[in-house]
Amino acid sequence: MDCDWAVKQVLKPVDREWAELLIGAIHHLTSIEGKNEAPEKIYDDFLATQERFVKSGIAVIAHPFRLFRRAGLEVPATLYPPTVRMLKENGVAAEMNFHCNEPDPAFFRQCLEAGVKLSLGSDAHMLAEIGEFYPHLQLLRTLGVGEADLADILLHLK
Repeated sequence: MDCDWAVKQVLKPVDREWAELLIGAIHHLTSIEGKNEAPEKIYDDFLATQERFVKSGIAVIAHPFRLFRRAGLEVPATLYPPTVRMLKENGVAAEMNFHCNEPDPAFFRQCLEAGVKLSLGSDAHMLAEIGEFYPHLQLLRTLGVGEADLADILLHLK
């Protein structure tokens, strides 16, 4: 599920009723679109949007920082701690996603240390990409997460 410019969910109420799990993603920010804003304005806009979105009832925030990379901007590590705090406070999992993305181990280390659940996403756009989780597992191994730990750190449906 995406959100519009006013951070309202782009989802029909009838679809929300039957959905077991809402995965939300922020794909655009007005401050990034023009690329004329100061970085601090973009960061503030991102955090304000992220905070409203994680309070909207989503269970997972998909590829939380990919919009920066897609805009040709560096992902500022200064945004990690406030994002982790928001996720923790709202019980929202962070998606680890490698589709057109390079997840930063530092962000996921902070999530694990704070007890934020993770979700592994393949974001499949082709049949061959469905369930391709090798890079996810490799990254988790570098963070010291073993196979026996997966049940504790991954989001589970109830």
